[in-house]
Amino acid sequence: MLVDRLGAAIAGQVAHVVDVTLVTLDQQGNVLRAYTSEADGLPARPGVNRFVWNMRLPGAPNVTAPDLEPWHRPDGPMVLPGTYQVRLTVGDHRLVQPFEIEPDPRITASREELQAQFELLQAIIDKLSLTNVTINQIGALLAQAKVWEQRTAGLAESEAVRRALAALQDELHAIRGRLIDVHMREAQLWPSGLHEKFNALFDAVDSADYVPTRQSREVFAELSAQLDALVERLRRVLDEEGGALNAAIRDAGLAPIGLPG
Repeated sequence: MLVDRLGAAIAGQVAHVVDVTLVTLDQQGNVLRAYTSEADGLPARPGVNRFVWNMRLPGAPNVTAPDLEPWHRPDGPMVLPGTYQVRLTVGDHRLVQPFEIEPDPRITASREELQAQFELLQAIIDKLSLTNVTINQIGALLAQAKVWEQRTAGLAESEAVRRALAALQDELHAIRGRLIDVHMREAQLWPSGLHEKFNALFDAVDSADYVPTRQSREVFAELSAQLDALVERLRRVLDEEGGALNAAIRDAGLAPIGLPG
């Protein structure tokens, strides 16, 4: 076992190490997932420790807006059977150990079918990640716009800024409402956004070990097209309404608004 190979060389050091890192890699050495004792709860007590990797890749970044009820997705698809590596770093000591993930003998799907499922699940995670990042960017823009709204309230010379702000906010709220259900905390039902739909599609494709259905591929293609259109719409909004707002702000002698990240 990898822990056994650490031996007495680091047994006394563990108690003093601030951070222990455990990294899973593929056969070529590409990092799949990393855990640390500082951020991920990786056990780092003196003596023998145990940590179970769920064999899944990372999921999507969280939606951070406090006014929303997002669907968190910390885990992505499960890796396929094969040879992998684990790398344990404790202080100045680093050890690498290969290991095998064996196929479940109860599964009748072929390697090619499981590969197709894995690839679709990873593609869904990629689109969900883009969705969540875009939601967070819009949230940051709306927060900036809110500051300018408060700053220019009641100032006659800032009327042009307020008009441009209102136009930008209307567009941002419209796009945000397509990306995620902004009414989740309300009693009545509202249409789901792409955030909820990509998450639901991931669960459907991930629900069993089989080749993705034609319907799931068609749904993914349709949702992806909708997301791409909304991302392009956001770009145009930033160019047009955002540009108009920045021009009004500059005319008022103030600093412009910009997209974080």
